[in-house]
Amino acid sequence: EVRLLERLESYRNGKVNSAHHMNAAHVKTICTRYTKKSPPLPKNSPGLTPHEMRNRPRASGARAISHFGGRGGLVPPQKQTQKGKHMFLAFDLGSNSYIASLADQNGHILWETRRVVRLGTQLSPDGALSPEAFERPIEVARAMIDEARAKAAQYGAPNGILESRCVATRALRAASNANAFCGAFARCTGLSLDVITCDEEARLERLGQTNAPVILAHAGQPWLLIDVGGGSTELSWIDETHQCTWTQSLNIGALSGSGERVGAHILQALASHTCAPTRLIVCAGSVFSSYAQHKLGLKDYRADAVEGARLDDEPHAMPLDLASLDDASHVGAHIVRSLQNAHPDTPIYATTRGLRHGLIADFLAKHTL
Repeated sequence: EVRLLERLESYRNGKVNSAHHMNAAHVKTICTRYTKKSPPLPKNSPGLTPHEMRNRPRASGARAISHFGGRGGLVPPQKQTQKGKHMFLAFDLGSNSYIASLADQNGHILWETRRVVRLGTQLSPDGALSPEAFERPIEVARAMIDEARAKAAQYGAPNGILESRCVATRALRAASNANAFCGAFARCTGLSLDVITCDEEARLERLGQTNAPVILAHAGQPWLLIDVGGGSTELSWIDETHQCTWTQSLNIGALSGSGERVGAHILQALASHTCAPTRLIVCAGSVFSSYAQHKLGLKDYRADAVEGARLDDEPHAMPLDLASLDDASHVGAHIVRSLQNAHPDTPIYATTRGLRHGLIADFLAKHTL
């Protein structure tokens, strides 16, 4: 190819007068490969049919041979930048639900879907996932990932999803046959599945809250993050400099205990650790999002309205009737009541951000799409 390019340069400079010194089809191939333009060729050039001669592109020589230098000779061809967007898929395989989020190279979530699977309820007494836990949950994951690939193409990604990370949490941490599940997941979806530790889960949860509006609005204040999932609860204490000074994972969640039990375990863990007075409590998880939806009187769920919503009962506010709540909202409400009784002067807010936002931020901090 280098020799062909040198000949083409000589041809363009008039040093080669006879067309037979090089194959015109090669000229067209090389220029198309490096510049996506075909150079103008002399009439009756070898290798071109009359139809090709009539319909050949009319690009100028300077544009068609843009990678050629002057006296210095050839300039190494630069890598062509593909048009369109590159996508990152964050897949959170939780104990209660699956969440697939598609983000662009700036970390903006363009599309998201959620499915309630309740994988954490399918552990047998011996600690293994039942055969049914392999078939339906993996099929649901495959359908969600296929949908994400189709959405990526709609958003203009030239090669669909270029990067992804799929993680599993408490349900697979507790399963004795987690490796077999991860293997079946990879064979069905074409993507690898990582079972992350509770410390890694807490770190990604904190990372996902970095740019949360409620955190930005209370910048410079210590705060407590409580993330209640289906099978576990992660607690993180963040100081004024946004450094985590304490974290703890509890093996209890919305699927494994009532709101009263989860709340009691959270307060017990907080009492066992001496921390400076917190100015803010931020609650993440679907149980708090559902409770915020009911508290705001929303008929349909709206993430923009739920994000940063106040969960505790403000002074002189009418308490919400807990009997009217669904199961998820009921759990969230009882946890909030327990926190409010223990910390009556500390505001409690909901956040819709979570593990998936941490996966996106963590990937973009280490890579470039």
